Amino acid sequence: MTSLETTHMHRCSLPEETRQQRLNRIRRVSTCMQWVAAFICLLILITAGLVLAVVVNPALCPDVTATMIGLDDIKRPLGDIPLAQRMGLGVISTLAFAILLAVFVHVTQLFRRFRQADFFSSDSLRRMVSLGRWLMAFGVYDILCDPVASILSTLDLPKGQKSLAFSLDGTELFFVTFGSLVLVFGWILREAALIQDENSQFI
Repeated sequence: MTSLETTHMHRCSLPEETRQQRLNRIRRVSTCMQWVAAFICLLILITAGLVLAVVVNPALCPDVTATMIGLDDIKRPLGDIPLAQRMGLGVISTLAFAILLAVFVHVTQLFRRFRQADFFSSDSLRRMVSLGRWLMAFGVYDILCDPVASILSTLDLPKGQKSLAFSLDGTELFFVTFGSLVLVFGWILREAALIQDENSQFI
């Protein structure tokens, strides 16, 4: 074999080696992020349990206000809010944690698929589309729950002291925008996978 042929074979093998290196890097990062996302899921469950316990029984943390647990902008001690209203706040908080948990469950499952180099299967693309929807749902829910939580926090107060708070900040906009991007990207990848499948069948 001449030196020219050897050089040509070496150059031909480079793209495959580079591709394998890229796949290995994807697997390493995906494995790491899969465990990070799973750990975040655990933290969400623990935090949700603690918040719900404090909402139901404020005596556990007497100095905690509604603002401290992210329910609204009313700096009112939870112990001053009647039980029925606190239960409503607990439902609002639990739903928020449930949506956030769904987001990171999908993230965990997606990284598990990526770790297996399963990028374009129907299940991977379906989970990506679902992730986009859950991200958007969390952003929209975060916008809507503020006025409801503020009403529940002050429902028992005299007229003139009741409050209706509404806020829109970067967090809500980020989740809605990023969720929309992930959703559309998932749709695009799904269409690309269908086109590739049709072309392979045609050939």
